[in-house]
Amino acid sequence: MMAITFNQIGSKSDLQNAKRYVNAYLRLFNEPGNLKFLSFTGIPFKRETVEVWLRDADASETEYHTAIGKNGKICAFLPINDPCMCVGSLFEHSGRYS
Repeated sequence: MMAITFNQIGSKSDLQNAKRYVNAYLRLFNEPGNLKFLSFTGIPFKRETVEVWLRDADASETEYHTAIGKNGKICAFLPINDPCMCVGSLFEHSGRYS
């Protein structure tokens, strides 16, 4: 069983955690094999867009969580926007996206 901890990332997150989230998010979602399933338009996500989502998290009533594996790397995303909860993809435990 993999030991996982969860962190909430948002407008009040420290810069290092926010940057880490954005970098991992862009690597996962913009990977060509994933993009066709994760973007309605097929257009890659932009860094500025993801940064705005985090900055405006409180105003949009969205929570962004990450699952951190035992190796300290991000292994899953979990954005939550009430009443809709969106479960992010759990990817390889190797943490290759973080």
